[in-house]
Amino acid sequence: GASTSSTEAFGHRAKRARVSGKNHDQPAAPAEQYLQQKLPDEVVLKIFSYLLEQDLCQAACVCKRFSQLANDPILW
Repeated sequence: GASTSSTEAFGHRAKRARVSGKNHDQPAAPAEQYLQQKLPDEVVLKIFSYLLEQDLCQAACVCKRFSQLANDPILW
């Protein structure tokens, strides 16, 4: 018979290596650059005001600007 790994025997797929989606050699895409750098603070704060606390904490990890805005006392 064909041999199967223990993960396949239980119906699980083998895990693939995680690959970062970022390529540090290329500049940010225009939309990403706009969101992270050019969108007015007031607009970002308004968007952040709709996020749950855990999502706001994740947004704070995106870039330095988002971290500063996500920690604005107006959101907490």
